[in-house]
Amino acid sequence: MVETKACTFCNEVKPLTEFYRRTRSCDGHAWHCKKCSRIIKNERGYDAAYRIKHSEKLRAQQIANRGKYAATQRAYYEKNKERIKAQVAKYRAENPEKIRASLAATWIKRGHIYKPRAAKWRARNKDYLRIYQATHYETNKESMKRRIAEWKKANPEKVAQWDPRRRAAAKQATPRWAISFFMDEAYSLSQLRTKMLGYPWHVDHIVPLQSPIVCGLHCEQNMQVIPGAVNCRKHNNQWPDMPA
Repeated sequence: MVETKACTFCNEVKPLTEFYRRTRSCDGHAWHCKKCSRIIKNERGYDAAYRIKHSEKLRAQQIANRGKYAATQRAYYEKNKERIKAQVAKYRAENPEKIRASLAATWIKRGHIYKPRAAKWRARNKDYLRIYQATHYETNKESMKRRIAEWKKANPEKVAQWDPRRRAAAKQATPRWAISFFMDEAYSLSQLRTKMLGYPWHVDHIVPLQSPIVCGLHCEQNMQVIPGAVNCRKHNNQWPDMPA
């Protein structure tokens, strides 16, 4: 027969398993059930007040028992590995947006810590990363292509920057003082005009980046948004005030 007890907070009769242990009580259990105990702690801030008052003591205990806690957690994980993995996989499948938002918030909050660690790890594991990326691509080729196509469709202004920026980086044509915000605005404007007017507009470098007679800079002062037909006629051998 399961022993029961009435909670003094909600007045419901529940099994003793629904009460926390309390050695000073006559029956060895707390007065409030577990559910009501959590409500009381949240409302009255018992836990928070205790942690603030005894923060140094709790910190010292945590440091002293760090190895013990870690060993206990490892033992528990090894004993329940399959169940834990199944629960985590189920939660991730049911809550992809929550996972993505949580990771983004964590990266924003602790990115300054993670970035140096990630850089060191990548430097130590170059060969592993190369093999992993090649294997991952071959295994997930179709899904990756689909995701890339969806991203390109949703971000046309960023796609428009890829080729000229890659060429500019290869030729080291981007000066350190270039303002990327204004350069991004030019590419966004070209996409907007293309959508509104119904014919293509291009971001043109006034002084060409690649030409047998001149090399311009990849910066906002050297960029203009013009119709695509005009840009194609211009080629890479014309610019204002060029010598005859």
